[in-house]
Amino acid sequence: MRTFNYLIMLFGILLMTSCAQFTRYQTGRTLGKGNTMIGGKASLSGVAINQPGLTAFPELGAYIQHGIIEDLDVGLSISSNTSVMGFAKYQFLGDKYSKYAGSLELDVESVIGGNQFYDGTYPLRYGISAPLSMHQGNFAYILQPQYLNQQIVNDNTSSHFLGSTFGYYKETQKRFDFSLGLTYMFVYNQNFVKTNENFYQAGLVFHFKSKRMRQSALDDY
Repeated sequence: MRTFNYLIMLFGILLMTSCAQFTRYQTGRTLGKGNTMIGGKASLSGVAINQPGLTAFPELGAYIQHGIIEDLDVGLSISSNTSVMGFAKYQFLGDKYSKYAGSLELDVESVIGGNQFYDGTYPLRYGISAPLSMHQGNFAYILQPQYLNQQIVNDNTSSHFLGSTFGYYKETQKRFDFSLGLTYMFVYNQNFVKTNENFYQAGLVFHFKSKRMRQSALDDY
């Protein structure tokens, strides 16, 4: 209960404080029917331009995810860039015991308030990705190819992001798992011509498991 209260407070802080929410550094496995996970994320995001120097800023985020059926999760995440994202994740490869796992994830994201990054306009983003993972014991390596389309409302412009996330996921017998990773995305204009900007994000995520999930993990050990 204490952990849940802390995360509710984090959601409130994020609402009062932009870049896209590219990933939660998860494996290709879904949670399983009836299971719930709540997570908190800290990351450094920025733009690498084809000239000396980097532009970077810190970012916080939180999410909640629930297993609708064994192979399908839905969830909601929020970020300190004032964006909210809804997502659905379907596992098409493996199960919770297999060495290799793969999922298809779809998401829709919108900024809930104008901010200095977009001069008061509102980006609307649509993404598709494929979280893939190789598991060894209680840890896994993550590869997540992804594509994102960004539409700027009231500005009639769009852009495309194409890249991948690389990461590491550690399962524990405690209340939470954790993961870390790096996302690197190439940026294209609305005509799919490469720009001189590339986007990166490096982060750490703590994944808090429901009591049911913790008990299942203990049974598996």
